[in-house]
Amino acid sequence: MSVSTEYDSANKILIVKVVGEITAEQHEKYMSEIIHSEKIPSETNALWDLTEMDFSLVDIELEREIAKTREQLNEKRGAAKVALVSSYDLGEPLLKLFTILTRHLDQKIEIFKTREGAIAWLVEK
Repeated sequence: MSVSTEYDSANKILIVKVVGEITAEQHEKYMSEIIHSEKIPSETNALWDLTEMDFSLVDIELEREIAKTREQLNEKRGAAKVALVSSYDLGEPLLKLFTILTRHLDQKIEIFKTREGAIAWLVEK
């Protein structure tokens, strides 16, 4: 598994790319880096590129753990928008479940099939 991040300063969004599997611990580590970064504001809109993520190990427990981490960081993330990008049709129900688990948070989370659509949504006022 690898996770890479880059800050798109032109659009003022954080792009996180997940390749392979992701664990709750890895997610928490990257969220902590976002929150504590001196270069990136904690309320920055984020695009999570999951087009190369392995969904085979994603289950309700993993989603609950990730949602719990996001809940703990809710205040620091503010009203940031989060775009989840995946073209994997079988992953779509898992992503929809995640949006349900996190709907009470201040961040608005949307699912997209393309990065272009996600970026357009993230930068709109």
